[in-house]
Amino acid sequence: MKRFERWISLALAAIMLFSCAVTLDGCGTAGDDPTGDSVDSTAAESEMETDGVDHRFDNVNYDGREFRIYTSTSISNTALGSSNFMIEGSGETNGDLINDAVFERNVSVEEMLGVELVFTPADLGYQQVAPTLRKLAVSGTDEFDLVINDVFGFADLVIEGNFRNVLDEECVFDFDRDYWYKDYMEDLRLMNGYQYILAGDYFIDILRCARLLILNKRLYLDYYHRSADELYDVVLNYEWTYDRLLEIVSDKYAD
Repeated sequence: MKRFERWISLALAAIMLFSCAVTLDGCGTAGDDPTGDSVDSTAAESEMETDGVDHRFDNVNYDGREFRIYTSTSISNTALGSSNFMIEGSGETNGDLINDAVFERNVSVEEMLGVELVFTPADLGYQQVAPTLRKLAVSGTDEFDLVINDVFGFADLVIEGNFRNVLDEECVFDFDRDYWYKDYMEDLRLMNGYQYILAGDYFIDILRCARLLILNKRLYLDYYHRSADELYDVVLNYEWTYDRLLEIVSDKYAD
């Protein structure tokens, strides 16, 4: 099966946050500029801190190249609605605080990198995400540079080898920056040295649609005669699974 040679899955952070625009060209290692001249990253960081301006992209220009984003517009099950208005926006200013901030951010990215952001909406339920993207992968299409959708739909696609391992890229991401959810991404890894599903501040659904599992400590104590605090260790030791959950709650319902 062909990989998406230009695709990176769910959670590439905002284009402006890239250490280098890895999906836009085959640039060299982080710290190189498009001319091939080496850039002192320490000096660049220092300059950025002293004048309050990010200078990492001063020499980056893709001459109007399109950066194609396949973005989810589906309505979440939590009735929050689509978060695409925080990614694509309306494409113009309209006086709305969030919309105008998104518009200004996207225009700034386009001007800073010399790209044109092109959004294609995808109104898919989470059950449709994997089949739809699998068809694109099998066809070998080079239609999108970035895919934004539910993590749930990406799991099987990762195992099948449909996405690019960004840790193999010559242009690396700086996952130590605070806008990346580094710990969360590491929890999503199948193997060390491989990273396909990325997450960060750019993808607000991660926070807006976060789920909470309620633990009734009293019921746990009543049934098992042990403190429910032991379950925290199960989770922290990465031993929490659906099977473990079903084992605990099966036939234990009380009104």
